Amino acid sequence: AMATEDRLLVRWTRGEQNSIEVIDIAANKRRGLDILPKFDASPRGWAVSPFENGRWFAVPTNIGGPQVLLYDLNGVRAPRKLAITSLDPSQYTTPTGLAFSAAEKRLAVLIEKGGNGLLLDWDTQQNYRLLHTLQFPNGPVAGRANQVESVSSFEWVPGMEAYLMYGQSIFDAVTGKEIGDVGVPN
Repeated sequence: AMATEDRLLVRWTRGEQNSIEVIDIAANKRRGLDILPKFDASPRGWAVSPFENGRWFAVPTNIGGPQVLLYDLNGVRAPRKLAITSLDPSQYTTPTGLAFSAAEKRLAVLIEKGGNGLLLDWDTQQNYRLLHTLQFPNGPVAGRANQVESVSSFEWVPGMEAYLMYGQSIFDAVTGKEIGDVGVPN
């Protein structure tokens, strides 16, 4: 997968182990990352930061409790663990959405199970301080909570503190309230 215009990521698997090889096209260099936990290889199962030249690679996992692991693709820092303490490990399921915002430099993860949704949002500029924990008791978008898709269920809306959920509903990233609809039916 392309992380940036100059950086390519290659995922290698061996049994339950995964690793990522970073290929810097401009510098013609290759570097491997540490062994990663098994992760969903679809676009909803990982994310690369659109800032700092694609430096950060995020992977959600339940190994050691629900958390998002952040890997420095430049190899400078050890992996960072962002704990999801508001979720019982027995209720963990693969997130339906994981995304970095470009301008705001934030990271958010959406976990949905049994019609309920939990969204956590961290500020990367403040040492990954947890900004918001939003709960959606009936799922963020009616009729969509139980659908499994290979694409991420949400994206950040550029220039706004808002998320686009399932390509149709816009939510305020602070309050969790729906603030708009793009008019696309389920």
